Amino acid sequence: MAITTVENLTLAFNEAQKMPTPAAFDAEGGAKIDFSNKEDIRILVLLENTASGEKTVTVEAGDGIQGVNPLSVSLEAKGSYAIVLESGKYMHTVGENSGCVVLKCDAEVKASAIELP
Repeated sequence: MAITTVENLTLAFNEAQKMPTPAAFDAEGGAKIDFSNKEDIRILVLLENTASGEKTVTVEAGDGIQGVNPLSVSLEAKGSYAIVLESGKYMHTVGENSGCVVLKCDAEVKASAIELP
């Protein structure tokens, strides 16, 4: 199953950078964001709903001890949202998605990720 890899933009203090182009979710596999390089409080996930109706993004539960329940996030039509996710609850630690948080929705939702300094 295919999955979209969202490239993280790494910011530095006192340097302006162009916002990343959001990546569309794969309709079946969703999207994954690398959480292995920074503390989770330093990764800002941006979600964009390009559809004319509401969408729900599901953040899969991670496979660690805190990864108990997935998280559902409702996105209004044509809305843009920001969220900071806890790695302990949502990061995968083994397998092909190791070090990543996996989000599910269809291709009308796009994501980008910014690593804060």
